Amino acid sequence: MSAFRALRKPVQRLYSVASEQEQLRLAELGTQIGAVQEQITRLGENVGHLGPRINDGNESVLSKLGELFPPPPPPSEEPPISPIFVEPDSVNVFTDRRTLADVPNGKIVIFGLQKAGNTWLHSLLADTFDMPYLFYLNEVATPGVLSTHLPFCNEIKFRHDFTHGVCLVRDLRDMIVSYFEYMQTASYQSDIPYAKYADIETFYYDWFLSRLVPAHRFHTYWEEYAERGVPVLRYERLRQDTKAELVRLFERWSQPYDEARLDKAIAANELQALKKTGKQLGDVQIATSHFRKGLSGSYKTELPPAILADVEERFGKVLKRWGYSIGKD
Repeated sequence: MSAFRALRKPVQRLYSVASEQEQLRLAELGTQIGAVQEQITRLGENVGHLGPRINDGNESVLSKLGELFPPPPPPSEEPPISPIFVEPDSVNVFTDRRTLADVPNGKIVIFGLQKAGNTWLHSLLADTFDMPYLFYLNEVATPGVLSTHLPFCNEIKFRHDFTHGVCLVRDLRDMIVSYFEYMQTASYQSDIPYAKYADIETFYYDWFLSRLVPAHRFHTYWEEYAERGVPVLRYERLRQDTKAELVRLFERWSQPYDEARLDKAIAANELQALKKTGKQLGDVQIATSHFRKGLSGSYKTELPPAILADVEERFGKVLKRWGYSIGKD
């Protein structure tokens, strides 16, 4: 009988945390246990004679419990991490050295938040290396240059066709202004007519903070890639000296490049020209309105003081981490 009491206690504990449907099933099992226990008590000396029946009932109860709460599957082996990453706690400071020629369907991938300059860098890199423009993570079976806003995740972690990565960082305050202004353009309104925010206050409080920040993990996005060995490229420095910053990036990758093609790519992607002509990225035509001022620090005159103060309070640690001054610093 002690065995049945021992069995009944865990059933009662499970009952307290089970769903309504599971509670009904556990109550059934409890009734069965109680019925068998009563038989033992009533029959007394005949318990030995009824042993096989009791054992059968006990096994039935245990079997049903096993069906209700199956053991967890054995842990599966995780595939190896993509060579463009190292684990944050790894003693290896740098990632593996590979070139585009070493990897079948090799890709350059840009990790950047919205309006950090991703399309401009995308075009610069694709033109420099004469590679296709890629827009979706499921484009696995082709080489090219890919840009993604996704924070670090398993969908990215195990991609061995990623040959080189770059983490594009920009002052968050300029990104907010740029994103709001972009949403006001005719091309954006035509593509997404339901995304209407008449003023930057509504955009910032109702959309940016509510959806973009949690969806893309703004507080940790850049850190998640940088701590895994992905080279950081600052938008502000790229605007100031495009060639020097790209050469520094290619050297970090150990990726050979053609200097004449690089010069041609920089000339073809001069922002003032793109603002007039737009850019054809493969089958996708990027409208002129996508390319705005491209300036650094314009938030100082374009962000309302209340929003600027809120951004610096909410994201002050992030801005300081990446070397951007806040307030009167």
